[in-house]
Amino acid sequence: MSDDPPEPIPPPSRGKSLARRVGGSILLGLLVGALVQVLIFAVSSSLPWQLVLVAVLAYLVLAGVAIAAKRATRFGAGLLFALGLWVVILAGVCTGTLGRYGA
Repeated sequence: MSDDPPEPIPPPSRGKSLARRVGGSILLGLLVGALVQVLIFAVSSSLPWQLVLVAVLAYLVLAGVAIAAKRATRFGAGLLFALGLWVVILAGVCTGTLGRYGA
């Protein structure tokens, strides 16, 4: 036996485990989200409002499932970012229209 004390075991690196937990592409999620939302907006005038509501809710559920999945976390975040951008853009269009033509 030697008189040297045992070497301490280094703590696991937190950065590597976080990198393994997330995956996907935010830009791809933004692109897919924007395309799906434009498609929903384009067909919304010819469909009953209930079907449009179901489509939007299905989009939200899909984004939530993608965020929960380890390999698609960033993709799901991109889907939700796209939804947020869509809301901001439409709010600006609505505000601009009301400001121009009055309420």
